[in-house]
Amino acid sequence: MKLRLHHLKLDVSEQSLRIYNNVTHFGEMLERAKDFSKTQFLNLTDRVHNLSEEYIGLLNKHMIYTEDALLNAIRRNQILYDNKFENLHMQCSESSKALQELSKELKETQKLNDVRYKDLLTNCSQNHSLILQTTTPDDIIRSGKFYASKKFNDRIYLLSLSEELFTTIEDAQQVCMSYGGYLAEIDTDEEFQFIVTELLIPQSTFFDMAFIGASDKGHENTWINLHSKTEIAVKKWRDHQPDNSQGNEHCMGFWQWKESNNWYFNDYPCENLPPRNERFICEIPK
Repeated sequence: MKLRLHHLKLDVSEQSLRIYNNVTHFGEMLERAKDFSKTQFLNLTDRVHNLSEEYIGLLNKHMIYTEDALLNAIRRNQILYDNKFENLHMQCSESSKALQELSKELKETQKLNDVRYKDLLTNCSQNHSLILQTTTPDDIIRSGKFYASKKFNDRIYLLSLSEELFTTIEDAQQVCMSYGGYLAEIDTDEEFQFIVTELLIPQSTFFDMAFIGASDKGHENTWINLHSKTEIAVKKWRDHQPDNSQGNEHCMGFWQWKESNNWYFNDYPCENLPPRNERFICEIPK
């Protein structure tokens, strides 16, 4: 029995020794693994540090390169801008000189044209006066454009025979001016009756309205003579006229009341447009 116990103790001691040796060996392995891991960590740390330094170096190098590239690009653009600005400045200077020369030429041409215009105006005025001095009512009648009255208070009156002579009251005024007169301005009852008797009644079968030279355009219901710029003196208006019924009746004319064959004043639009068949009356001082 004692011998058995002795052997059992020996077995336990051997097992304990083996366990101890195993634990010691495992501890040594752990210590080596720890040292290896520490070494690897230090190596990795050094590598990361080196990589960081390389990255910073590359970044700085790239930034320097980028700054240099940008500076070079700015310098190139500045040179291009300076060259273009200089070219534009030269072109502007040349254009300015050309404009000054052109302006000088235009002024000289204008002066020459003014002289020519005055000479032409003088010649036209002289020729026009000569024509007026030698033009008689019979000459005007023979032209086929007007029916002419005899003389009244050193004036003759022309009644247009065609609506094609004018489109607006301004056209009619220009035609009258070309004969040395203007659209008729009725200053007395005698003048009114003379025009009715001498011009309108003989031609009344061809039309029923004839413009004269008065308007209330810009001053509603105040009728002003276009030539003399005075307010009209004779106001033989048709009943309930002027009424500006179309909203644009700012010109004045003779109108025939067919039922009685009497003539009165009426207001009309200042344009002679189809199908209207209208005439106008010129007053020519003689």
